[in-house]
Amino acid sequence: MSASPSLGDEFDTEGDERDYTMRLGDILGHSDEEQGSESDEDFVYDGKDAELELSGDYREQLSEVLEQRLDELDEIEDREHVGHLLSAEEIKPSQNDEVEKTAVVDQAPSPIPTRSIGRPSFLHPNVSRLRSFASRTTSVSSPSSVTGLPQEEGTPSHLSAVSRTSSTSNIHEGYDIHPEGKGIQERIPFRWSTMKGILEQVRAFSAAPQKAATVLGNAETPTVMAANGLICIGTSLGKIYVFDFKQNLRTVCAVKDALAVTAIALTQDRTFVAAGYQDGQIHLFNLSDTSKPVRSVPTLPRAAVVSGRREGHLHGSRITHIGFVGPRHTAIVSADEYGMAFYHSLGKVLFVEATDVLRLLGKYPEEPQARTPTVGDPEGSSVSTAKSPRRHSRWIRQSPHILSMVSLPLGSVPNPTDAYNITAIITPIKLVIVALKPSPKTWFRKRRAEDRYAALVNEIHLDTSACLSWYPSISVKNEDSPEGGMRNTIPTLLHTWGSSAMVLTIREELAPHHVKSQKRGMPHEDAKLLFEEVGSWTAGDEIRAVQWLTPFQALLVMDFSIEVWDIRDGCKLIERASFSISTLASVTLRLNERKVRSYEQSVCAYKGKLFLLGAKDILVGTLLTWTDHILGLVEHGDSLAAIELATAYHLGTAPGNQSGLPRIAEARKQVTGNQLRELMQASVRHAFSPERLTDSTHRTADNRGVDLTSLFEGLVPTCIYASIALENLDFVYEDLFDYYQEAGIERIFLTALTPFLLDGVLTLIPPWITQHLISMYEEKGDLSTAEALIWHLDPLSLDVNQAIQLCRDRGLWDALIYVYIRALKDYVGPVVELISLVRRVQKLRQTAGATGITPALESAIEKDTINAYKVFPYIAATLSGLIYPSQVPLSVEEGSTAKADLYGFLTDGRSRIWPTGPTGKLVLTTDEEGGTEPTYPYLRLLLRFDPESMLHTLDIALEDSYLNDDNQGVGRLIIMKILLEMLNTGDFPPSDATLIRIFVARNVPKYPQYIKMPPSLLHSVLVELASDKDVETREDRQLAAEYLLSAYKPREGDDLVSLFESAGFYRILRSRFRAERQWSSLLEAYLQDLDIPSAELFVHLDEVVVSSSKKGIIPRDVILVVMDSLPRLLAINLNKTALFIDKRMPDQHPRALELLEGDDERQLVYLRTLLEPSKALHGPYEVEPRPASQHIDQDGQRLFFELMCRTEPDGLVEALSVMKPSTTSLKILLPIFKQNLAHDALIFLLSDLGNISDALDYIEKACRTEASRITNIVENRVGVDQEHNIASIVDRIKRMSQRSIALCKDTKISTISADERWLRLLQAQILLVQGVVDAASLSGAESLEDSIEELRSLVHQSFDALLLHSSTQGISFPQLFRDLVTSTTEANKYSEEPSTELYTEFRTILTGMLDTYRYDGELLTTTAALVNRDVNAAFEGWVQKRKLGWKPAQAVCNNCHKSLAQTVPINDDITESSAICVSATGQAWHVQCPA
Repeated sequence: MSASPSLGDEFDTEGDERDYTMRLGDILGHSDEEQGSESDEDFVYDGKDAELELSGDYREQLSEVLEQRLDELDEIEDREHVGHLLSAEEIKPSQNDEVEKTAVVDQAPSPIPTRSIGRPSFLHPNVSRLRSFASRTTSVSSPSSVTGLPQEEGTPSHLSAVSRTSSTSNIHEGYDIHPEGKGIQERIPFRWSTMKGILEQVRAFSAAPQKAATVLGNAETPTVMAANGLICIGTSLGKIYVFDFKQNLRTVCAVKDALAVTAIALTQDRTFVAAGYQDGQIHLFNLSDTSKPVRSVPTLPRAAVVSGRREGHLHGSRITHIGFVGPRHTAIVSADEYGMAFYHSLGKVLFVEATDVLRLLGKYPEEPQARTPTVGDPEGSSVSTAKSPRRHSRWIRQSPHILSMVSLPLGSVPNPTDAYNITAIITPIKLVIVALKPSPKTWFRKRRAEDRYAALVNEIHLDTSACLSWYPSISVKNEDSPEGGMRNTIPTLLHTWGSSAMVLTIREELAPHHVKSQKRGMPHEDAKLLFEEVGSWTAGDEIRAVQWLTPFQALLVMDFSIEVWDIRDGCKLIERASFSISTLASVTLRLNERKVRSYEQSVCAYKGKLFLLGAKDILVGTLLTWTDHILGLVEHGDSLAAIELATAYHLGTAPGNQSGLPRIAEARKQVTGNQLRELMQASVRHAFSPERLTDSTHRTADNRGVDLTSLFEGLVPTCIYASIALENLDFVYEDLFDYYQEAGIERIFLTALTPFLLDGVLTLIPPWITQHLISMYEEKGDLSTAEALIWHLDPLSLDVNQAIQLCRDRGLWDALIYVYIRALKDYVGPVVELISLVRRVQKLRQTAGATGITPALESAIEKDTINAYKVFPYIAATLSGLIYPSQVPLSVEEGSTAKADLYGFLTDGRSRIWPTGPTGKLVLTTDEEGGTEPTYPYLRLLLRFDPESMLHTLDIALEDSYLNDDNQGVGRLIIMKILLEMLNTGDFPPSDATLIRIFVARNVPKYPQYIKMPPSLLHSVLVELASDKDVETREDRQLAAEYLLSAYKPREGDDLVSLFESAGFYRILRSRFRAERQWSSLLEAYLQDLDIPSAELFVHLDEVVVSSSKKGIIPRDVILVVMDSLPRLLAINLNKTALFIDKRMPDQHPRALELLEGDDERQLVYLRTLLEPSKALHGPYEVEPRPASQHIDQDGQRLFFELMCRTEPDGLVEALSVMKPSTTSLKILLPIFKQNLAHDALIFLLSDLGNISDALDYIEKACRTEASRITNIVENRVGVDQEHNIASIVDRIKRMSQRSIALCKDTKISTISADERWLRLLQAQILLVQGVVDAASLSGAESLEDSIEELRSLVHQSFDALLLHSSTQGISFPQLFRDLVTSTTEANKYSEEPSTELYTEFRTILTGMLDTYRYDGELLTTTAALVNRDVNAAFEGWVQKRKLGWKPAQAVCNNCHKSLAQTVPINDDITESSAICVSATGQAWHVQCPA
């Protein structure tokens, strides 16, 4: 933190006895004077009112202009009217609401942290768990504060209304106050006052009494206004009233029988007024003599303009805009309601008016349609008049409406563009900028982007509001330069369409050979005007009027709000105020048979002031300055918010208007710094002053007391933030703390200070404050906060004795360590303190082991153990050059000292006295008092306490480069020797000794250049690692042994294989066997290692077998190892074992099947993996698909199909089709299938052998045999197995039927005709069904009903297949059916037991088939109807959609002349739906095609 100036220079106010009100005026005084001097730069001419511009500050000048003292202004303001005009109407949320909230968030980040406190990143987890943080909130927060400071409840004070330099007398109207006066609800950026004397005089000047005029409808009301030096009011009776700013009527301009004034303009020197009227007349008045117009522009009949003889406005065309061009008083431009714009040069030749008129824009309207005037039709006028206006039929407009037209005024600084007489004209669809010199020319044209075609054909669906405003070239302070000075601005145009606003700058460019002219009014013929868009934005609503307040601040008036935008730095919204535009005077225009109100000429801006013409009064608005906002907060007693806002201004993060403040940070801080100091001190003095107890802030309106605790709680953080911004905290630590201490509320101060210390915002505070702070939390019992404060504070802030005593008494070990290492620079002391705690834990453990554990003893052990374990992270951090517990790096010099001291203490071979000197004590480590101290006592004690943690700490320490220098007195080798020396004493239990050996073994190869140990010592470590029988540490020991073997090679004579085998170090063995090419041993090492996953095991086995092979021959010893391990391999993974054997040792398949004998399921899985791999993929053992093995002999294949017949008969046919056995194999399988009644497989086999006749014979025989089996089962009544046996038979018949139908459908068979095949199949099936039916009827077995139905369904399936394939096979179904009946009847007649119900069965089968076909037909009919209805509805919807929108005339792009359906490359941000654009004219084009 930078050095703070002395308090005497900045806060010495003891000699100033003035009251708080007067002193605040001095605090915030001079900035407004500077702003006032800057605003004087905006004056363009010194005209008739020059005598009113008096010397003095702005406050005195405004008092003179308004003929009132500002202190008396409250008495003349109509508060009710102002409140109505500035109605706090709810405005619909818009995108700019968010902009307003974040208007200043984009500023440079503040170095001050936000007040909202979350959980910070603490230095130790114990502390973070014990501490709790909660952000203190207040009842009301000020929106003016952007630094995140909490707003305390306001305390109204006895402050005066304003300071002597404030620009407002009613500044309190800039804020809405809480009903109880406790803070700020809404920030209003404008100060409003009324000039109601002007319109009162206008109403008093009217010919008829006001009430009578209102009743008769001829009351004189204001329509338009011009306010630049003078205030000119145009009225509905055609009069122009001219007032000065004192509200004195200067003159009245009137023309006999004139209609309402609809446009008005005042010259910049305030000498001439031009007015446009409702009937199209234009009159120019000299304000020195207003008895009659000095110039007039008459209207013309249409015949005169059609003939081309004259140019000008037609009879009855209302003038909507008028303005002066350049320095001439007789050069004006005007526009009317028909979209016509003209330039008028009102000269005289020989005392006769000679007007030169030039049409700038628009086409004359067409002939009017016949119209019968109606009574009371005002032709769109916004006001009714006493006279009956001359009425004209409406012309048919030919040009877009001119929504605004403004000429570039002359600035206080000459600019080359002044000579061009520039005028800007805007319509709903385009912006045109015209220069009248040296010759009329359109220099700039811009089309509106939205809905171009609709605008061209006058089908305007666009917003009907568009506005223009020029700001000329003036000289302003250069706020962007540290050197300051003045600079000239560039003429700037603000134009709007709807809610969109854009800013253009204009400048002249000369050819290189030209020299810039110094004479105004003489533009170069070859010069060019260049326009540049410097910014654009979107307002919250449709913009109705625009004005410039300053060269960089644009004011937008909308329906329900007023916005102020700063065009610098990307166009930012800086202010927004609620406002109802409906209370302003307006002119009604007729646009496309719509009446639209225009408010543009009711809004004027002059010298930073906003003038609004209302229906009853004229409002004057002033944008509040930064000092105004601060004073407004102070006036209402919210001094905290005032300090916060001043702090935000100081940092450049405040919201809203910052006009008057330098943009350079250093310059801005110079302006705000002293004022912030004075404001902060004055607020503190007032808060603690005795007078405050007697003023109005001490009691509420109902005479109750007020609790001001929140004031004193909020004053501390507010002053701290302000002092941090000022980079001077002396006031907080000295003066502010003294105030709280003298008042007896220093606890409030200390409590508020604590979050800043814990967040790291403040680290260095005076020691006397630290003493009070630590004592307070000790008394409260909040030890976690006290500890956190100690190790967050700078050591220079601590009272070391107090801190150490507290930490020892209360067990605050983290804080104690921090005090030792940061305040005392003692890095051994924390270890000494913690060693005593370790000894205590060891004694408690011994006591618990001897006497048994008790709850009290367990609690004591747990509490001390948690703190004792802090020794390890402390040692690790210190030996790594870090500060504990923050882990912040130490300086190189301090880190070396700390490491040397701590290493020397830990590796000392005997006990030490600490601290060194006469007051030191011997640091002991034995469990018994007076016991013999071992060698290396401190390192030994920590290893006994927790060897793993201590070794982990040493492992971290070994990585530090400090140990690279052997001259330090300690090194990695020394540490290893000390550990091995202690190990040899035998004081450590086996588990601890193993950990030490693992540590040594892993670090020797990591630092080979520093740790060089004899091989014998390393060999002993290796042997001890392998000799340990602890299974839990086997992997750790093996990994350590691998590390050690990477740096140490045992002698060849040393046979460690058996030792490693017994230890289970198979990874080491595999490395050795692979290196020595002992393949069988390597294979055994893989097979014996139970930790290898099965998926990896087979990969390794395959790799070893391949590596051991020589010319494709596998060594016998390798085969023997595999065979010996074959049972284990089969148990691990049956599929992978089968594939491995098939790939490497296919002759061992019989051996594997022999081992699986007796387990049909596993034998089938083994064989299926090889013979039917695709089927094996769907089983529990998934392998990669591969072709069927060719290494299974006939015995294996026969076994496979036997197993299939017993376990999975459904898959026989599929297996046969996949395997495709040889003819010999097929013949071998026939007996197997017959034996196991695999009818479908046997039929498939016979057909595959070409024995079709035998297959059909077998079908007939099988049907008779199965029918007999069912009959026997029914007659013998087997019992509980009857249904199961019948179901098995039916399943066999189903499979046989499916295979038989496939045989009949086969078109490749030529030996037997298809008719015969189908006939024999159907005959066999019918006889089968009839036999079962007869058996059921004779035995009365009702359980056969389901089976009979299933068998009949098989016949149906056969008939369905026959009908489906009869045409392709050339079969006559009637003939076949007749033959079937005949042959079946004959067969039944000669059977052993002929059936008497054969024809009944035929009828049943045929009826069932017909019912099925009928149902299928009905279902198809219904489905077709549903589909047709859906399709028709969909097509109807598509047709209706196609009728919508615009249709392209042809499916060809108008630009590239290619098909619209052709793919055109588009960007990622353009969707497919927007790739084609269609206009209402029928033209279509690809969006990406160049125009």
